[in-house]
Amino acid sequence: MLDEVEILDEITLYRSGSFKRVRRYLRGIHKDRGQIIRGHTGWETVEETDVLVPMGVYTVTEHETTVVPFPQHDPRQAETSLGLVAAVG
Repeated sequence: MLDEVEILDEITLYRSGSFKRVRRYLRGIHKDRGQIIRGHTGWETVEETDVLVPMGVYTVTEHETTVVPFPQHDPRQAETSLGLVAAVG
């Protein structure tokens, strides 16, 4: 069973875009997670780690889809490589 970890504090040391480096203070002794110190709340573990944070969060909801018929081909128009219609001549 994994130990319960209580984060006492988290300080951002460096941030660039969605990447950030943080220093976390954890309550208790966690030998495998970082340096052990005697802090304000007793024994604490100081851990420095890298974190990837999302640049944006989007919520997608269901909605009614309307079908639009594809327009008939016009010989005066040519289709580009991206599937876009461009006027010719």
